[in-house]
Amino acid sequence: MPLIDTHAHLNFQAFETDREEVIQRTLVSGKDNFEPLEAVVNVGANLDSSRKALQMAKENKKIFASVGVHPHHASQLYSGWLKEIESLALQPKVVALGEIGLDLHQYSSGIGDLEKQKEIFLTQVEVAKKIKKPVIFHCRNAWPDLLDILDYLKNPPKGVFHCFSGTRGQAKFLVESGFYLSFTGNITYKSAGNLREAVKEVPLERLMVETDCPYLPPEPFRGLRNEPLYVKIVASQIAEIKGLPLATVVDATTENARKLFKLD
Repeated sequence: MPLIDTHAHLNFQAFETDREEVIQRTLVSGKDNFEPLEAVVNVGANLDSSRKALQMAKENKKIFASVGVHPHHASQLYSGWLKEIESLALQPKVVALGEIGLDLHQYSSGIGDLEKQKEIFLTQVEVAKKIKKPVIFHCRNAWPDLLDILDYLKNPPKGVFHCFSGTRGQAKFLVESGFYLSFTGNITYKSAGNLREAVKEVPLERLMVETDCPYLPPEPFRGLRNEPLYVKIVASQIAEIKGLPLATVVDATTENARKLFKLD
């Protein structure tokens, strides 16, 4: 079953003690009723994790990297950071800029934080446009602001909204605007009826699946560390929501990932 986890963080500290074992079962051996995946897109969130994502991609032909500065790190940058991001992004195994965007979840107030996030986001979007690579968009509790930016850009780069958390209406708007939407393990949670409604709005040709591991493990693994193999559960949930065979969802989401990220 040729599944691709389009958004993982195997470069994060949560995998420090058993990273090679996780990679082995993810891409070679599988585990229990989880078959090995075709590929993983390993995503950076700051300069350090972006460097590590690229290094891991160079070491394994089935791992690809995305590099970028997550909005949580927007105020922690030093002179020359953007030049380094562009240099990393130009590497052949780097398939996207990201994850980048806006996140107001940790801020009860403070427009200064939002303005800094917007500045960092826009500078990275320009890099993506310059080097003609897609963007992995992050948005949490900031949908009006991010959608306004996309409208302002007029011709934004292609990309995917990872771990989609918006409304069914926002999903419809993004699909009509030419973006992909990716869903993760939280669509299996009892409280996530709104996300399952959003899944209904997204046609197969605009869908992707991800784990966002180590975060958001699907049921029945909630409370444990998430792993790329569990992306099969996400695909299975989407198949159930849409009333489709699992193989149909797997084939479509994998082809979408190959197309957007130009995976060899």
